[in-house]
Amino acid sequence: LEEKIQEVIARLQSRGQDSFQELTEAKHRAEVIIIFLAILHLAREKLIQLEQKGHFSDIMIKKTQ
Repeated sequence: LEEKIQEVIARLQSRGQDSFQELTEAKHRAEVIIIFLAILHLAREKLIQLEQKGHFSDIMIKKTQ
């Protein structure tokens, strides 16, 4: 989980924002779950912001200032 947290942080530092779909593209189910848990952890720590425009739409992930 810590490894995925660091991966998400590094990706957001280089891109500014990303989508959950892009983060999990071509990944196995177990890895998608770990990425989701990493994102939840980062959101709880207020290191990222999550935005979803509608039900079942993609989740946008942005690094907080």
